[in-house]
Amino acid sequence: ANAAPNTQFVVIAPQDVTLTANVSLIRSHPEFVYFAAGYLTAISAPDWRAGALLPDNGALGASAQDAFINGARYWCGRCAPTYGPVVLFPLVGMLPVGSPAASWQTAFDVINDSRIEVLYVAPEAASAELFAALLPQGVILSGSLPPEADVRARWAATVLEDAATPLQTLWPDLLAGQGGQTLTSSVRLQDVNAELLTPGRQERVQGVIDLLTQGLINPFSVPE
Repeated sequence: ANAAPNTQFVVIAPQDVTLTANVSLIRSHPEFVYFAAGYLTAISAPDWRAGALLPDNGALGASAQDAFINGARYWCGRCAPTYGPVVLFPLVGMLPVGSPAASWQTAFDVINDSRIEVLYVAPEAASAELFAALLPQGVILSGSLPPEADVRARWAATVLEDAATPLQTLWPDLLAGQGGQTLTSSVRLQDVNAELLTPGRQERVQGVIDLLTQGLINPFSVPE
């Protein structure tokens, strides 16, 4: 940026950066994605039986689990099912980034002892091999990567970080040579299956996404 002062730069990052007249920041929030995914999973799950496969050493480390669980419990509180096995949902399986599909399947089998109905699969866990093993189990799926064709019938929605919308907002100022701004990324849904995530539930999820973007929900501090 110093070497090209007449060029506008936009950084998309989960941490703050030093802003200058030609450097703007779109602050990414992976915790928003996990929180929204937790809410979506819980609102879709019969008897609250929601689960997730998450990395324990990704961008958020073990805190990814906290954001996901808080998102689910923002909808259903204690998330205690009516029928046994009675545990408090959602249940999360966590493994390091790069773990093989067989290990992720084992992690799912552990939480599925309590009968998972809807499962969020983080990109670090997703693979064709894992989905091939999950589909015969009848579980409803969601994730943050677009689904392959053979998974779509069981796919509720894709939960994506949205940096494009704030970039569109910045664009006129960037063309005018006005930088040094900070905007916040949001979350968007795509690949929505309205039979698995009904329009009313989609509206609820979008409402939570709006509150996250406005800073009115802290994904790491949700009241019991």
